Amino acid sequence: ATFLGSKVTNDDVASIREVLEGTLGAGAASAFANLSLSAHFEAIGRGVVGLDDLLFFCAFIALFLLGSVAVLEARRKGSPRKSLGPIALFVALFLGLNLGAGPALAKLESGRVDFTEAGLYSLSEGSRKVAQKLGYDVTLDVYLSRSTSKKSPKFAGFAEHMLDLVDRFGRAATGEHRIHINQRDPVPYSEDEYEAQFAGLTRQATGLGGVDANLYFGIIGTNS
Repeated sequence: ATFLGSKVTNDDVASIREVLEGTLGAGAASAFANLSLSAHFEAIGRGVVGLDDLLFFCAFIALFLLGSVAVLEARRKGSPRKSLGPIALFVALFLGLNLGAGPALAKLESGRVDFTEAGLYSLSEGSRKVAQKLGYDVTLDVYLSRSTSKKSPKFAGFAEHMLDLVDRFGRAATGEHRIHINQRDPVPYSEDEYEAQFAGLTRQATGLGGVDANLYFGIIGTNS
């Protein structure tokens, strides 16, 4: 017997994440994204297996199995409502593991294995050495038109892949100097759009029409 069921699309997840970003900040949105079944499945589908993905699926399976056992046991004793306590506990443990340990495991470079032939989703050894031997602090401003990119699933996946690599490059700077990363969304007529244009980034036509007709995607690096 299944004790819990839901049908949540990628668009639903994206919408909720946008709301969280606007109200609680990027940290809360990132934590919520870690609960997305599709996000973990897509990572494995690309050929990258991380400890956070394994934790999520193991906890997900355990949640449903233990919940089902609790429901069946409560029904056998004639008290279905008694299953609510154990189920609430299992859900709390699931959320605690994935919101607490999951993000920490995702940041461990040693906690993921890239099975792609050319290591497409991992930093090269040369990139690691560059990050570790910086002679000064570096700031990377990443410009991405998020609302536009999300309307193209193929590009959205590519953009997330690039953002992940930039983030890993930043964390690889373990020497005396650091890499600071700022994510900017150059929506039309915003200060971020003006700064992107001033830095030399150009809009790319997407064919979507309306305010989402153009897309910015680029990185501006400065040293200090």
